[in-house]
Amino acid sequence: MIRTPRLRLVPLPAADHLRLARGLRPRSVAAPADFPGGADPVPGWLHERHGIRASRDPAAARWLLRAILLRDGTMAGHIGFHDVPDPRIPAFADATFEGDVPQVGGPAAELGYTVFPPHRRRGYATEAASALVAWALGDEHLAGVVATTAEGNEASRRVLTSAGLEVIGRCRDQDGEKELVWWRPGA
Repeated sequence: MIRTPRLRLVPLPAADHLRLARGLRPRSVAAPADFPGGADPVPGWLHERHGIRASRDPAAARWLLRAILLRDGTMAGHIGFHDVPDPRIPAFADATFEGDVPQVGGPAAELGYTVFPPHRRRGYATEAASALVAWALGDEHLAGVVATTAEGNEASRRVLTSAGLEVIGRCRDQDGEKELVWWRPGA
């Protein structure tokens, strides 16, 4: 668990990922009524992949989806990495990538997060992302943290900038829309 002044970032266990993959609610945290579903843009196949990964290797759960919990235990969103750190970074290998690919001498982790609508505009995403990125970069084997965001997503641009990431290029998402590629190198 990672603690910040206002939040706790709690890894979800394998069983919760598998429940979410089936459209069921997690058991380890008190999630909002529409989670999964309206408040959960994470696709079921990703929850399933995380569940299988964490079942096979419980230590992997620390890199995967975490609940963002407020002091009172309310789940305000989720944050984590798309998978365990890997030297193959999809955004850099994407044929549409335009920019400067950093020299990556090891595995990197790709950040993703969502703050549910009732909790937005309170700085929770910035606090959670900054804490998780700092935690990840404390791993001496991690080459860096990468993220992608829609070009027009000003809120995410502010979050990623605050977490120390910088835009290094652009690529297209699965829908063909341009997105920014962000990077923060490890130590």
